[in-house]
Amino acid sequence: MNINFEVIPDKIPGYLGPLSGILSAMHWAKNNLPDCKWIASFPVDSVFFPNNFVEIMVDKINNKTQIVCAKSNGRVHPVFALWSIELIYDLEKALVEDGLRKIDKWTKDYNLEIITFKKSSIDPFFNINTKEDLDLAKNYLRN
Repeated sequence: MNINFEVIPDKIPGYLGPLSGILSAMHWAKNNLPDCKWIASFPVDSVFFPNNFVEIMVDKINNKTQIVCAKSNGRVHPVFALWSIELIYDLEKALVEDGLRKIDKWTKDYNLEIITFKKSSIDPFFNINTKEDLDLAKNYLRN
């Protein structure tokens, strides 16, 4: 299968983690989609999240919301999120000047909506990081 996706390189070099990717996506959206107000982020090792994830998250935005994150089984999944483009310069400062790398340390200072998703037979935000995780995911798909 050949799928054409644009790969957006990190704006700040050095593999600074997910926040750097989020910042890069914000800059891309600001430069290429000037009317865009929000971006969505997802980790690449999770495949069971709902097809209507973005729609569910967008429905929770109010006039004070700056970030919307997913939660399941008592755990916040901060990479599964919507991010207001208005945070672009605050995020850049946090990464470049403050050396911040952890998402939860950055998001605590903003108006954060947390949306709880119910677990079905598998956590919708289950990460496939090991061979055992992959085997579990395959077993889930077979059943």
